[in-house]
Amino acid sequence: MVPWRLKAKWKAGWRGKALDDKDGSGDGAPLRPVVPEVDEAWRQNWQRVRRESLPELDEAHIQRAWAWWVSVGNPRFIMAPMVGQSDLPYRQLVRRYGVGLCYTPMYEHELILEGAFDAELSQLEGRNADGGPSPENKIRPLVLQISGNFPRDMLSAARRVQNLCDAIDVNFGCPQRCAREGNYGAYLMSQPDTMCAIVRTLSDGLDVPVVAKMRILESLDDTLELAWRLQAAGASALAVHGRLIHQRDHQGPASWLALREIKYALRIPVIANGSMHSAADAEACLALTGCDAVMSATGLLRCPSMFATAPESPLGMASLCREYLDLAASGFKLTLTPTLP
Repeated sequence: MVPWRLKAKWKAGWRGKALDDKDGSGDGAPLRPVVPEVDEAWRQNWQRVRRESLPELDEAHIQRAWAWWVSVGNPRFIMAPMVGQSDLPYRQLVRRYGVGLCYTPMYEHELILEGAFDAELSQLEGRNADGGPSPENKIRPLVLQISGNFPRDMLSAARRVQNLCDAIDVNFGCPQRCAREGNYGAYLMSQPDTMCAIVRTLSDGLDVPVVAKMRILESLDDTLELAWRLQAAGASALAVHGRLIHQRDHQGPASWLALREIKYALRIPVIANGSMHSAADAEACLALTGCDAVMSATGLLRCPSMFATAPESPLGMASLCREYLDLAASGFKLTLTPTLP
């Protein structure tokens, strides 16, 4: 279960928005990218001038990043990390309907070290009551998201849970009040050196890849520079929410054009996030941005079968709710493993 104090803080954020308010504006405005077109001359100038001041890339790291991406199935549709929402049974549900990769909810690194999530995380071992593996409800591939701002402490927390997932994600994207109070998430985007130190420390100290999730900045130049630096620090993939930090309640559409430029600039897998409310949105975003995958949060909460391709899809909500409840009930049959090391 999510600690009550963390869930209570989260409720004050985007969960207060109606799920039928697609872009958070409440005015029914169409979803359109909000940054101007960038021409080829601008791109070439950025490649020639701006990148000269950026760190060099390790070619071996780029190859490992793509090898990892292939190992998790080269996913196109991804479930975003959502506190209180992207729990185990919901992840199992969306996997049945086209989602290829799921993120856990955000786990604060201090609470991992305190053991507050031990019972919840132990379910990721996927054990039946008889102690055997539970293959019928797929739980991998999985990215486990952590938050914090102290690299060494975050490494200690990540080492405790790295055997439960296929990658560790660092939360640089949360714009909620709890992130501001704890100085993590999107509030670290004004501290790029700290962000890169976290990614580098985790990348050097873990046995699984490190990925990151961030937002865009006011300046496209600054956004590309930060994304490049995270790539050079050891990120094996980058998920980018195409909104600014002050758009924390989904005000306005995500900037898909900014996401396109990030994909153009980077050499690791890039995941597009924001304004993904239907399979048609996802396909349009992939076509426009060239990103390697799309990530949905509220879209999948609204319709867990959003990415389903079977002829009978999408299923009725009542049927999906019953399916979710069955998955949640089956979770109580799992044997919880001992406290994490």
